[in-house]
Amino acid sequence: ALLNCRDAVFNKMSKKSDEASMDIVENKDYSAYHAVSDSGPRVGDVIAFKIVEMGENYAPEVSEFKEGKVLECDGTNTVTFELLKMTKKKKTGKFENGEDADQEEKVQTFNWVELIEPRLLFP
Repeated sequence: ALLNCRDAVFNKMSKKSDEASMDIVENKDYSAYHAVSDSGPRVGDVIAFKIVEMGENYAPEVSEFKEGKVLECDGTNTVTFELLKMTKKKKTGKFENGEDADQEEKVQTFNWVELIEPRLLFP
């Protein structure tokens, strides 16, 4: 029998416990959190937000909520986040190269006006 790192018998049909915990994060109700104030974020804030990004069919789509800790901000112009909730990029397009990174960069900078529905999770 094959054992995983938690000394449990490996079963390829069962869902991993890590994936189960990811589902709990996915189902979080972000509408229950307060919107970020008009003055913008502060360094150290944990914010959930959506952005427009390229979808699987190469058309712009609104992303799922991303969570990030504010590392640096320039008022309401640019904000640098350390992404806490990472999403894997799917390689399904014919223009994708196998050498591309499988995951997003952990630290990203966005223009504040590009963020959709920014919600303050932790001050």
